[in-house]
Amino acid sequence: MKIAQSFVSIVKSHKVLSVLISLTVLSSIVLPVVLLKPVYDEVILIESDADFLKYDYILGNGTSDAPYIIESRNIVDETSQYGIYIENTSVFFIIRDSKINVDMNGIYLKNNAPDTALVEDNEITVTSYGAIHLAYTSGVSIRKNIMKNCHRGLLIVKSEFIDINDNKFESTSIDLGSSENCSFINNHIQDYSYVSFYTSANITVDNNRFLCGTGTIGLSYLKNLTFTNNEIEFIGITISLEDYADLNNFEIENNTVAGFPFGFFINQNNLIIKERYGQLFFYNCSHLSISDQSFFSITETIRIHSCDSISFQNITIISGEIYGYKSPLTSFNNVTIEGGRLRLLSCSNSSVEYSYVSNYRSACVELISCPDSKFENNMVVNSSNEYAYMPRCCVTHGTYFCNSYNSTVVNNRFINSGLFTSFYELQTLQIHNNSVDGFPLGVFVNETNLVLSEKYGQLYLINCENATIENQEMTAPVDAISALDCNNLLIHKSSFKRYTPAIGRLNIGIILYTCNNTSISECDFQYRSVAVYVRYSKDISLLANSVVNGDQGFDIRESDYCLIQENEIADGHNVIELHNTNNTIIANNILDNCEWNGIKVVDCLENLTISFNVINCNEEKCEYGIFFDNVVGSMVYRNQISSATYGLLLRESSLNIISNNTFQSCTSYAIIIESGSHYNKIYYNNFIQNNLGGSSQAYDENYDNNWYSVAHQIGNFWDNLDDEPIYVIDGPTEQKDEHPAIIPFS
Repeated sequence: MKIAQSFVSIVKSHKVLSVLISLTVLSSIVLPVVLLKPVYDEVILIESDADFLKYDYILGNGTSDAPYIIESRNIVDETSQYGIYIENTSVFFIIRDSKINVDMNGIYLKNNAPDTALVEDNEITVTSYGAIHLAYTSGVSIRKNIMKNCHRGLLIVKSEFIDINDNKFESTSIDLGSSENCSFINNHIQDYSYVSFYTSANITVDNNRFLCGTGTIGLSYLKNLTFTNNEIEFIGITISLEDYADLNNFEIENNTVAGFPFGFFINQNNLIIKERYGQLFFYNCSHLSISDQSFFSITETIRIHSCDSISFQNITIISGEIYGYKSPLTSFNNVTIEGGRLRLLSCSNSSVEYSYVSNYRSACVELISCPDSKFENNMVVNSSNEYAYMPRCCVTHGTYFCNSYNSTVVNNRFINSGLFTSFYELQTLQIHNNSVDGFPLGVFVNETNLVLSEKYGQLYLINCENATIENQEMTAPVDAISALDCNNLLIHKSSFKRYTPAIGRLNIGIILYTCNNTSISECDFQYRSVAVYVRYSKDISLLANSVVNGDQGFDIRESDYCLIQENEIADGHNVIELHNTNNTIIANNILDNCEWNGIKVVDCLENLTISFNVINCNEEKCEYGIFFDNVVGSMVYRNQISSATYGLLLRESSLNIISNNTFQSCTSYAIIIESGSHYNKIYYNNFIQNNLGGSSQAYDENYDNNWYSVAHQIGNFWDNLDDEPIYVIDGPTEQKDEHPAIIPFS
């Protein structure tokens, strides 16, 4: 007979074992097999000195010679906010040799007496907050711990004299803020999402290894920082200060980024820098020459602050950026940035020449408040399908003001990108011989009797009269045609197609700003954030255009006497949107697969007609076929609206006539009239299979809307009338169609 032996692991005597018995058949003999399942230790909650005595396994008496010792615990509770919580204590204690896996805070120390706590040799994993979390605590030593797979490995706020030494952080982040006199020494940080030291004073960060990070080492709003002998593998360091003069009290030296020195230059003059650096930071420097540098995957690769006369030549940056601030006479020559950007703010008389910039995330080149600058002989390639622009506007009080006046933009090539600036600044720029996707970038100011039939990559027109633009094919992800103060424009038979989705607001097909008597006809728009954007204009006609896969079709604001007719628009959000636009006709358009709203009208108080349109909505994404907010005196007739959540909404809208429309397959009410909407007339409409399962296909919160023609004593056709003499409208006022039609209107 064979003998079956079972092996039982012996754990510490105070541990409890849970035994699960099962049966196994071995050589025809049934033997018991013991499977061990440990019961994890309880969460520890201590809110006063006396609470230490609640736990009989805590050794010591709380004195400096015999501190309380919490050790060898195995706390696993992924639903618990804490593993070990200690608050409002004055005694000495040590937390060591424990494993903790909880939801929010592995070890949380708050408001403990100074110099009483030691946290060492623990292994901590948390799901959502901090492995070790300190608040309002002083004199804690944190050493030789492992924090891994945590949202934050370390979170320290409003504490002081904290020593964090010889710890290992894996797949986590670090936050140390609003604290003083803390040290972070000899730690190993691997696969971190970010490390942030912020709003603190007298911080020492020395001899740490930051490896395989996806975020930066952030040094923000600090005073009296020592940052020395650290190794940073990727991404690099960012420095942000309220007063950059505080840099004079920083000791930053002997650090490496990507295997090369971190170049920290303050108050330096007349230097020539050719030796290789991993990252560069300049403050209050002048007359420096930097050349022959290469960088890879450093977020803020070169930072220039409060300098002047700094020149860069032969610089290559892969996945990084150059940022200059308040640094006039900064020059860049033969600079290559791939997957990054060049951003200058308040750097007057600067220059960018013979350089290459590509980006896949945001703008490639930004010059903000940089008057009298040069941007010449460059190539800008945007691989993100967003916009690339130079100069860029700065934003003040919600209105764009561009501050790079009197600059030159000459001999540049924009690939899958273009030039974005304000109309007013444009008139101060010298723009010559630039191309967008291989075709000229055209700027026309004060021209008359223009005929532009040769191909352009991008067009600006200012104060032009009698212009015809035709046969264009513009594909760049920028505003293709922008016109200001122009009269008698004809834009027709042109294509504004993108072949990838529209990203960002600045991807408009045509912009008309204070233009009059303009016609846009027989144009194709695809993947544009807005096909046509009109503001403060008059007598605008949009005729027989095709719009596909854009965010919006037509967006018209503060304009009058507009005609929107015979357009086909598919796969958009607010497909046709009007704001404060009067004396306008929207007729004979086909809107297909609409999302959000088919036609949205806001603050239109005079002579709006919406007729003979077909509005087919995306049943899952379209809330309103037609949306009215503060619309007065409109006529809505002979439209077909289907598959919206609500066919038509009237909000604070009165004296409108809704007639001869067909509302079909709306998932809720075909018409909903909110309170504050008065004296509207609704008759001769067909309501078919709307609000299935509901008692009515319409809803009204008012007493004074009329649901039938008083003159002809005929109301609407309701396919769920069920031979009743009247049709009851849902809502608190119990409105009625007292003369419902018994057959559909044709």
